[in-house]
Amino acid sequence: MRSRRSRVAGPWGSATRWSFQASGLKVFRPWLGAVALSLLMSGPADGGTLVGADLVTADPLLLLIPGERLSYTGDFGVLGKVGSGVLSVSDIQCIRDRPALQLEFNFRGRVMLMGIRDETSSWVDPQTMVALRYEKDERHPMGGHRERVDIYPEDGIWRDEAGQAHPLPTRSPLDELSFLFLARSVRLPDGEMLEFDRHFDPERNPVRIRDRGRDRIQVPAGTFDVRVIEMEVRDTTRFGGTGRITLHVSDDANRVPVRIATAMPVVGSLVLVLEERSVAPVGRPQSSRSTC
Repeated sequence: MRSRRSRVAGPWGSATRWSFQASGLKVFRPWLGAVALSLLMSGPADGGTLVGADLVTADPLLLLIPGERLSYTGDFGVLGKVGSGVLSVSDIQCIRDRPALQLEFNFRGRVMLMGIRDETSSWVDPQTMVALRYEKDERHPMGGHRERVDIYPEDGIWRDEAGQAHPLPTRSPLDELSFLFLARSVRLPDGEMLEFDRHFDPERNPVRIRDRGRDRIQVPAGTFDVRVIEMEVRDTTRFGGTGRITLHVSDDANRVPVRIATAMPVVGSLVLVLEERSVAPVGRPQSSRSTC
C-alpha cells in the first residue's frame, strides 16, 4: 500500500490531504477544494497550497448567520427525553476592539435525579474565520469542567483563565464549537476525510472530519435528506482520549444540523434532534466592522 500526504487550503484554512492506494486501486482519498470565497483570505493558511477546483466546501459566511437559533430535544437512548438544547449565533459583539460573532451551545437536562448542564461559547471573527475567545462550563453529578480562554492569533498565543500564555499551533485557531460550524460547512465526497491542526490547544490536534455518506431521517422539525459528518476531537480531560461528534446535516444550502450525537461524561451518549429553526432579523457581519 502506498500513501501520499499533501497540504491544501480553503476558506476555513489549511488541512492535510491523505491519499492511499493499493495495487493501483484508490481506496481512500481525503481532499478539500476551494470556492470563490477563498478570496477572503490573503493566501493559504499555515503554508498550505491552494488546490482550486478540487476544493468542495460551502460558504462559511453564509452559515454564520446572526440571529440563527436551532432548538433541540435531547435524549440518552433508553432513558428517552431528558432535556433541551439550543445552538445559536448572536449579532456582532466587540472582543478587544474587534468584531466577533458569538456562537453558543446551551444544554440543560436531568437523568433521574441528576442534573446536567453544558454552556459553551465561542467568539469568532466573521471575516478571518478565527476564534478569539472560548468559554465552557459543564456540570454533571460526578463533577464538571470549566474553561476560560482568550486567543490572540496575531500574537501566536492563547491565555488560560489564570492569564498564563501558551503558544498557538496556528495563526488560524479554532475551538471545539467553531469547529462544529466548520464541519457543518465542509462538503466532502462519500468517505473522504480532512485533518486539521487548527485547535488552539496543540494537545487537542489533529481534528479529523469525515463524510460518512448520505441518509434520510425524520426529526420533530421534519424529514430531511442529510449528509452524515463525523468530527473526531482529542480531549483527555473530557473524553479520556478521543471524542466523536456525529452531525446529520441537511443536504441543502442551509446545511442545518438536524441531529447531533456526542458523548458526555458519566451519562454517556447524548443525541439532540432538531425541534425548530428560526432566524431573527439582525445586522449582517460584513457591514459591521465599524461597530468596534
